[in-house]
Amino acid sequence: MRILVAPDSYKLTLDAATAAGVIAAAARAVFPQAEIDECPVADGGEGTLAAWVRARNAKVTLVPACDVFGNPLDCPVAIDPVTAEVLVEAAHTCGLPLPEMRDPGRSLSTGLGLTLKAVLAGNPEARVRIALGGTGTVDGGLGAALALGMVLSGPVGTVHPVGTVQPVGLPDLPEGLRVSFDNPFLVPPVFLCDTKAPLLGPTGAVPVFGPQKGLGPDRFPRYEAALEHLMEAAATASGRPFTDGPGFGAAGGIGALFSILCGALCVSGSKYMLTVLEFVRRMDTADLVVTGEGCLDDTSFNGKIVGEIAALCMAAHRPLLMLPGRSRLTAEGQVGHQAFSTGLMAVRTTVSPLQPDPDKRMVNALLYDTAHSAFRDFSKKQLFPRS
Repeated sequence: MRILVAPDSYKLTLDAATAAGVIAAAARAVFPQAEIDECPVADGGEGTLAAWVRARNAKVTLVPACDVFGNPLDCPVAIDPVTAEVLVEAAHTCGLPLPEMRDPGRSLSTGLGLTLKAVLAGNPEARVRIALGGTGTVDGGLGAALALGMVLSGPVGTVHPVGTVQPVGLPDLPEGLRVSFDNPFLVPPVFLCDTKAPLLGPTGAVPVFGPQKGLGPDRFPRYEAALEHLMEAAATASGRPFTDGPGFGAAGGIGALFSILCGALCVSGSKYMLTVLEFVRRMDTADLVVTGEGCLDDTSFNGKIVGEIAALCMAAHRPLLMLPGRSRLTAEGQVGHQAFSTGLMAVRTTVSPLQPDPDKRMVNALLYDTAHSAFRDFSKKQLFPRS
């Protein structure tokens, strides 16, 4: 018997590699003769750099940057020793702050721009991939672009690049905004998006992801208008028209802005990482696939890695066990995903919907117990009763 263990990270509690180890230990306890393939995954969110480094045997260096509030930190940068490709994870500089500190008006993507500036200073021809996801910003990439030399001007005067004046936030942009940007990328960067959400509209960055970053509904219209205003000014400056599209809502619109300023590409982080990890080849010989994440909800099937894994397993007719920390999947979301109707997908949560978040010290034990119970049911042919 062969089990493919492929969890994503459990936000703020377990990284993907640790989660894979816990689930694999439970599998070995129930199936001591089984072959367990540990394959921690990522989709452009937290943990993408670590998964990429493992798969590519990449070298990691540190460059000076800052967090969303401008506090100095060192950001890891991964370099593939064979292809010389560079990968940067936005969450390392723009990560989601603790709940009591979340403030979109002060949270900027400046640190990502400083990281990219350091990469290009070392190699102007670098081919850079930027993993988007797990960020605490809704600034449309404003901070990152300012750090890379973008200059804003309007009726209130000129705002120089970050480092010479206090950075402006998205709501502070003047009405008559004009943008100038000397593109530093000789090779357009590629952004790995962990969602298919567009930038604007009811399924865009503000209403879907704003609340988890501290943005209340009363401020939705102001931020939506500011994002559109910034993209229009960038389009006028670059001569590239702005056409909203899938993935532009990732990380508060960072990829959207750079697609206009320098022709950056926004691609599915899930599909890219599954290719890097050779997931399909590993799945094809598995009797059972196991995945998981911190919270399973409707967005899990809109570009997230667990949704992509579900689609691959359904197409290959492979049984899939999902072990999320908790589930907030709506009835509509469950009905809308075909994997549930096949009888080949089972979900076991470690925490019930009404329970509070567990102490971090208990998460390993909870995940182990949940996985162990599910594997025992699988051994008794009780996990997928309709298959």
